[in-house]
Amino acid sequence: MGGALTAVLSAATTQGLSVIPVTGVPEVGPGDDLAKVIIAALEFQGLALLDGDVVVVASKVVSKAEGRGVAELPGPGARAIQLADETGFEPGLVELILSETRQVLRSRPRVLVVETRQGMVCANAGVDRSNTGAATALLLPLDSDTSARALGAALVAHFNAAVAVLVSDTFGRPFRYGLVNVAIGVSGLKPIRDYRGQA
Repeated sequence: MGGALTAVLSAATTQGLSVIPVTGVPEVGPGDDLAKVIIAALEFQGLALLDGDVVVVASKVVSKAEGRGVAELPGPGARAIQLADETGFEPGLVELILSETRQVLRSRPRVLVVETRQGMVCANAGVDRSNTGAATALLLPLDSDTSARALGAALVAHFNAAVAVLVSDTFGRPFRYGLVNVAIGVSGLKPIRDYRGQA
C-alpha cells in the first residue's frame, strides 16, 4: 500500500485481541475513495468487520487520498532561511513545515519540533518525504477526526457493524530512541479515559 499501514484490531475472539494486516491495497492517489479501497482489500482477504473491530489507517494513505501532496517545495522566507541554517534542512522544506505550524518549539541541527495547526507536537509538522508517490512531500490530513468519521461511516454502513477507525501517524518522542504510532484521528470510540476524582 505504498508504505501505509492498514490493520484491523479485532476483539471478537475469545482468545483476546487480534491484529490482522490488510494486504493487497493498491497505491492510493488524490480523490480515491479510501473506504472503497479498504472494503475491497478486506473482502479480497475474505474478511468482514464485526462489532468491536477497530480499523487502523496510516495518516499517509489518508493524506494521499485527500490530495495533501505537495508538488514542489515553496520559496523560503527569512524565518525559513534562518531555521534552515540552524537545522541543516532545505530552506524550502522548512518553509513548508512553517506553513503547517502554529509555533516552533525547538530547533537544533536535524531537529525541528513544532506544534502543528491541528495542535499536535511533533517533528517537522508531520511533513513526510518518504514514499510520497508523485508528490515531493505529504502533509498531515487537515482534520484527522473528520477523516476517521467519514471512513467509519462508510465501513459501518457496508458491514452493518459497530466499528471504530483510528488514523495513525508515526512520532518520535523527545530523549527516546525509536518511534511510536499515535492516534491523531478517531471515530467510534472514546480515545481518552477520564480518571479524575478516582482513587
